[in-house]
Amino acid sequence: MCVMRRRTKARRFFIYSTRKLDVKGLSATIGRAKLPDIKIELGSVQIEPERQDLTDELMRLDLLQWSLTKDVEALSNKNIRDQKLQEIMDVKIQMLKLIDEYSREGEGH
Repeated sequence: MCVMRRRTKARRFFIYSTRKLDVKGLSATIGRAKLPDIKIELGSVQIEPERQDLTDELMRLDLLQWSLTKDVEALSNKNIRDQKLQEIMDVKIQMLKLIDEYSREGEGH
């Protein structure tokens, strides 16, 4: 009987910086002749980095769960692996609690 081992993929929950793409003045003109002229004009393109608004504690926990998951990927000992998986779950629960508190503060509650 083949027993499949479930893989745990390490990933971060938050994207710490994103990019904003702002395109202004985009227009296209297509002619109606047999061989139409196509004219495309672009006023401006602006790309700006944007930081995610997270608490230091949440970023620390995210790094911790990511690091633990990377460690689990390399483990072959089932007992240690199960212990690390439990630690990951505990960290994720802490993260969810912080997110809930953070969102409630943002709502003015």
